[in-house]
Amino acid sequence: MSENLFAQSWFKGAPFIVNFEIMIKRVYIDTSVVGGQFDKEFSNDTIHFFNAVANGQLIIVVSDLLEAEL
Repeated sequence: MSENLFAQSWFKGAPFIVNFEIMIKRVYIDTSVVGGQFDKEFSNDTIHFFNAVANGQLIIVVSDLLEAEL
């Protein structure tokens, strides 16, 4: 109940539930994103990206190939 807010529908007077849950973005990454952390040119941006992942702001999606390469 704390995740849902109840609202009154003015359309035909029927009540309905409005769900205001926030969806976390899922981002597909490949080896270049992981390797960017060790590249001087891209390390700053990559560190911010992985901090967002660690803080739960993003969910990373990887392929089986990436898992095998890591």
